Amino acid sequence: MRQPKNTLQNICYMTGISTAFTAIAPTPDLSPPVMAPIPAFQQIELPQIPTLSALAEFLFLTPEQLEYLADRNSRHEEHGDMAVNHYHYVLKPKRTSGFRLIEASKERLKAIQRHILRSILDKLPAHPDTYGFVRSRNCLQGANRHAGEQVVLRFDLKNFFPSISAGRIFGLFRCLGYPHHVAVYLTALSTTKTPARVLERLTFPDRGLYKTPHLPQGAPLSPALANHLAFGLDRRLAGLAKRLDANYSRYADDLTFSGDLTITSNLLRLVPQIVKDEGFVLNTSKTRVQPQTTRQTVTGIVVNNHLNTDRKTFDHLKAVIHACQKEGDHRLSDPAFRASLEGKIAWVEAINPTRGQKLRSLLTTGKR
Repeated sequence: MRQPKNTLQNICYMTGISTAFTAIAPTPDLSPPVMAPIPAFQQIELPQIPTLSALAEFLFLTPEQLEYLADRNSRHEEHGDMAVNHYHYVLKPKRTSGFRLIEASKERLKAIQRHILRSILDKLPAHPDTYGFVRSRNCLQGANRHAGEQVVLRFDLKNFFPSISAGRIFGLFRCLGYPHHVAVYLTALSTTKTPARVLERLTFPDRGLYKTPHLPQGAPLSPALANHLAFGLDRRLAGLAKRLDANYSRYADDLTFSGDLTITSNLLRLVPQIVKDEGFVLNTSKTRVQPQTTRQTVTGIVVNNHLNTDRKTFDHLKAVIHACQKEGDHRLSDPAFRASLEGKIAWVEAINPTRGQKLRSLLTTGKR
């Protein structure tokens, strides 16, 4: 019997499936993958990366190098601190208890992440109430929004970066239109799974968070990805603030509201619900209600009547400058120390020019 020429008929013939099946079976889609962003991102000119070979070319890598850096199979578990491990791990003690894990990407991966940041993520719009890690915005602008209000309420997101899973990042890249396999590799390049040798040094509750692929705190991509994945949270909290005739801003994991005293009870009740709904967790021990009769601070800046530094910071810098000008103290001749000190004075000048100029005058002339 002559073998059918049609490809689908040929498969049916060889597998014993009735050729009548060919009349109802859909024709296989053999067309190459294409970019298909959701409507919200269709007007953004994003790099067209429909295939893995195109991704490797976009990142100036060979396919083998792409596989190596993506490290989808977590080969670093078997290699200790050798080069295949693409992150440096630093544990910094928290003020209360436990450690904050800094996962800083090594130079080669860092360069790739910066390229993805500049070419893709920087093209996405940030929420207007987000002030952290957004070009042309800063914490001074965010704090100024809350100056002179009757009450300031502050909330803190717990484990902001590592609480964002690889699945959510994959979803963002898919929404941007990148085909499945490309989104998988972009996600792998953006996330990490903390090695067991590092997990052993963390508290037991944190281990479950870090042992699965997550957004690393310390990588250049992480702040932008966190901002975009918190866009829904910002939108809902900004909407809540508008209904209450209040002000809202977010700087990384710090959520701040301000307004009349009447907003307090509603915010304490509704903010935790919204945060939970959006896949984040509040650090309830850091929730603060600051009426105008107390010192109101936002990202370390006093906002009771206008932007200001706290007296403790000003007095400390003044004491350091005075001590440096004593006979036998040579710290000001150290370029690194002087640059650090002048940077702190510049920060005070940006918040309160009068206080900053006093410190600057003391440093340059030795006169108060």
